Amino acid sequence: MAPALKTGVFKKKPDPRLLESQFIKTLPFNLRIEIEKYGLRNIGLNTAAPTGTISLTVGNNCSSGIEPIFALEYDRNIRTGKDEETKKETVRDYAWLLYRQQYAEAYKANTNGTTLADDAEIPRPDYFVTTEEIDPYRAIDVQAALQEYIDHSISKTINLPKGYSFEQYKDLFFYAYKKGLKGITSFNPDGSMKGVLETNKTPEVASSFIMRAEAPKRPDILPCDIHYVHANSQDFIVLVGMLNGSVYEIFVDEQNGHDLKAHKTGKIVRQGKGEYDLLDNDGTVLVKGLSKNFHGTWGILTRFISLALRKGEPLQKIIEQLQRSKEFLGFEKAVSRVLKHYIKEGEVYELPDEKCPLCGGTMQVVSGCPTCRDCGHGRCS
Repeated sequence: MAPALKTGVFKKKPDPRLLESQFIKTLPFNLRIEIEKYGLRNIGLNTAAPTGTISLTVGNNCSSGIEPIFALEYDRNIRTGKDEETKKETVRDYAWLLYRQQYAEAYKANTNGTTLADDAEIPRPDYFVTTEEIDPYRAIDVQAALQEYIDHSISKTINLPKGYSFEQYKDLFFYAYKKGLKGITSFNPDGSMKGVLETNKTPEVASSFIMRAEAPKRPDILPCDIHYVHANSQDFIVLVGMLNGSVYEIFVDEQNGHDLKAHKTGKIVRQGKGEYDLLDNDGTVLVKGLSKNFHGTWGILTRFISLALRKGEPLQKIIEQLQRSKEFLGFEKAVSRVLKHYIKEGEVYELPDEKCPLCGGTMQVVSGCPTCRDCGHGRCS
């Protein structure tokens, strides 16, 4: 005979902060007094559990809780129960399946009875938004909205876009912490682990948009290098703010009026929204109000260049754009020369629209020099 199930209060008294949670505050006053006095039977009262598999049990993926649509159509890796053996099954989102059925009926009515093939690709309306198209910060905002009224944790996966850097992820993680999440789960498509869900094909998109990525958040203080450049009979000062060893932002002005040649490095300190000062390494102010005291027109250009730098645009591509100017003025020359110093040895990015003139292979920029990936032919050799 099985032993009787013992019930009672959870042995460890709840953290006093539990009573300050938004969910507990919604409970009746007398119940909150009893929780404070006697504690809880369970470690938590409610949660949002994983719903990926649960959503499949009712048929055609009827709901995934607070998870967005992973993909309109995807392959799911399912264990067969024989050791590590798995099999793939194709799943269609329920709303997408209904849309396909309605589209097929309309197609048949408008083509004198022609039946649309089951695997035919059809135009996709822009109101079908999938996981990979949702900004990770917005995904966290959704989770945070529910976390406020749940005392335990929530199961939800944040799917990161390709090329997401460690610094971007660190900022995302702390954003989740500040929003009050008890946990965050993420999936990196560039990682070594294979996902449980895999897209098999992408239907034609009738209306789409470019995914925008958040730049790493700027600290209040950035170390900077100070460059002095002579170009087109002009003397320039170029400040290069660095974040974790990479170029993050630039400020440019003429050297006239700035006696800074005794300094090679310093700090760019944010004093307020759009307000920055240049300090030496000992904390002495060298230039008060960079935005006000540096050249106004160049200030607009440097903001756009800084935006590209923060988003991770390859330095060589930025330099190429600056050098496309027909006149190639002193500003463009000065910034190009400075940025070339920061192209790291071995830095590579592909040129998808350019083929090797010798073998027709893929061209890529290696350490700043266009080089064929297949035969090794390079423009700089």
